[in-house]
Amino acid sequence: MLRTAQALVDANVPPRRITQSLKALRKRLPESMPMSGLRIRAVGDRVVVSGCKGRWQANSGQYLLSFEGEPSKGSLGVI
Repeated sequence: MLRTAQALVDANVPPRRITQSLKALRKRLPESMPMSGLRIRAVGDRVVVSGCKGRWQANSGQYLLSFEGEPSKGSLGVI
Protein backbone atom coordinates (compact mmCIF):
# COMPACT_ATOMS: atom_id res chain seq x y z
CA MET A 1 0.00 0.00 0.00
CA LEU A 2 2.90 2.34 0.68
CA ARG A 3 4.21 1.84 -2.87
CA THR A 4 0.77 2.68 -4.22
CA ALA A 5 0.59 5.84 -2.13
CA GLN A 6 4.08 6.86 -3.28
CA ALA A 7 3.12 6.29 -6.93
CA LEU A 8 0.09 8.54 -6.43
CA VAL A 9 2.28 11.23 -4.86
CA ASP A 10 4.69 10.93 -7.79
CA ALA A 11 1.71 11.42 -10.15
CA ASN A 12 0.97 14.75 -8.39
CA VAL A 13 -2.26 13.63 -6.72
CA PRO A 14 -2.82 15.89 -3.69
CA PRO A 15 -1.89 14.09 -0.43
CA ARG A 16 -5.28 14.82 1.12
CA ARG A 17 -7.06 13.20 -1.85
CA ILE A 18 -4.81 10.14 -1.57
CA THR A 19 -5.65 9.70 2.11
CA GLN A 20 -9.39 10.23 1.60
CA SER A 21 -9.52 7.95 -1.43
CA LEU A 22 -7.68 5.05 0.20
CA LYS A 23 -9.80 5.28 3.36
CA ALA A 24 -13.02 5.38 1.31
CA LEU A 25 -11.86 2.42 -0.77
CA ARG A 26 -11.11 0.35 2.34
CA LYS A 27 -14.64 1.05 3.65
CA ARG A 28 -16.22 -0.07 0.35
CA LEU A 29 -14.36 -3.35 0.11
CA PRO A 30 -15.35 -6.49 2.00
CA GLU A 31 -13.05 -7.28 4.93
CA SER A 32 -11.90 -10.45 3.18
CA MET A 33 -10.78 -8.63 0.01
CA PRO A 34 -7.19 -7.39 0.10
CA MET A 35 -6.45 -4.07 -1.54
CA SER A 36 -3.34 -5.65 -3.01
CA GLY A 37 -5.56 -7.48 -5.51
CA LEU A 38 -6.64 -4.18 -7.09
CA ARG A 39 -4.84 -1.85 -9.44
CA ILE A 40 -4.84 1.64 -7.94
CA ARG A 41 -3.45 4.48 -10.03
CA ALA A 42 -3.80 8.14 -10.87
CA VAL A 43 -5.83 9.40 -13.79
CA GLY A 44 -5.27 13.13 -13.83
CA ASP A 45 -5.58 14.15 -10.19
CA ARG A 46 -8.07 11.36 -9.37
CA VAL A 47 -7.42 8.00 -7.71
CA VAL A 48 -8.85 5.26 -9.93
CA VAL A 49 -9.28 1.60 -9.05
CA SER A 50 -9.33 -1.20 -11.62
CA GLY A 51 -10.67 -4.60 -10.69
CA CYS A 52 -12.77 -7.44 -11.98
CA LYS A 53 -15.88 -5.21 -12.01
CA GLY A 54 -14.39 -2.40 -14.09
CA ARG A 55 -12.87 0.98 -13.18
CA TRP A 56 -14.15 3.42 -10.59
CA GLN A 57 -13.06 6.43 -8.57
CA ALA A 58 -11.80 5.36 -5.17
CA ASN A 59 -13.27 8.23 -3.17
CA SER A 60 -16.78 8.28 -4.67
CA GLY A 61 -17.27 4.78 -6.04
CA GLN A 62 -18.40 6.27 -9.36
CA TYR A 63 -17.80 3.92 -12.27
CA LEU A 64 -15.75 5.17 -15.21
CA LEU A 65 -16.42 4.33 -18.83
CA SER A 66 -13.71 3.89 -21.42
CA PHE A 67 -14.18 5.51 -24.80
CA GLU A 68 -12.30 5.16 -28.03
CA GLY A 69 -12.51 6.96 -31.31
CA GLU A 70 -12.15 10.45 -32.66
CA PRO A 71 -15.09 12.67 -31.68
CA SER A 72 -13.88 15.37 -34.08
CA LYS A 73 -14.46 12.92 -36.95
CA GLY A 74 -17.83 11.77 -35.63
CA SER A 75 -16.71 8.36 -34.37
CA LEU A 76 -16.94 7.46 -30.72
CA GLY A 77 -17.65 4.14 -29.06
CA VAL A 78 -17.94 2.77 -25.55
CA ILE A 79 -15.49 -0.05 -24.83
